[in-house]
Amino acid sequence: MVRNLFLSFIFLLTVCLNLQAQEGSLGIGTANPNPKAAVDISSTSKGLLIPRLTEAQRDAIATNGVSQPDIEGMIIYNKDRMAADIWLKDKWVRLPGQGGSGTSTAILNGTTDPGAIGNPGDYYINTSTTTFFGPKAADGTWPPGVPLVGPGSVNTTNIANSAVTVEKIQQGAANQVLTTNAAGTAVEWATLNLNTLQPGTANQVLTTNAAGTGVEWATLN
Repeated sequence: MVRNLFLSFIFLLTVCLNLQAQEGSLGIGTANPNPKAAVDISSTSKGLLIPRLTEAQRDAIATNGVSQPDIEGMIIYNKDRMAADIWLKDKWVRLPGQGGSGTSTAILNGTTDPGAIGNPGDYYINTSTTTFFGPKAADGTWPPGVPLVGPGSVNTTNIANSAVTVEKIQQGAANQVLTTNAAGTAVEWATLNLNTLQPGTANQVLTTNAAGTGVEWATLN
């Protein structure tokens, strides 16, 4: 018993002397901790496991909207959001680049509906069906997609039928010009009376008059 106490004392003394030699820097996995770090952890096979809390447990420490300078910079892992949170001034903030339902999200896209892609809080666009998904839930599921294009569609057949093409215009006769009819609803050939047609001037085109009963020269603007 005495021997064990003596060995424990020697161990603690050695640790204290080592810390003093390192000017307050504690090295874990390294004999030469960075002098600017209070704790310097070095490993190629292990990571740092910070406290893992639910959102309710996190909020029991501090609630958004109340300034608490004494915990400024505190970091916890939010199990509900599957992301790390940091306390800044008066609120918990999601650390950047994680997705989650905090302040950092990503907008992803692909030619199929989303599967396992993305993190909670991310959004997704299926570019093949122009369908929008998101945000991704904390449990890793995507909500049903919402079409980005309305239910209506463009009727290209109607556009083609209404278009004026050479094939749809009947052939005219000599001394005729193509013009609109009196109602302005269609085009037709009109016969020119070259004997009564007055010559025009520069920058004018031949068109029907306002009543649609004759042709006249109109100045281009």
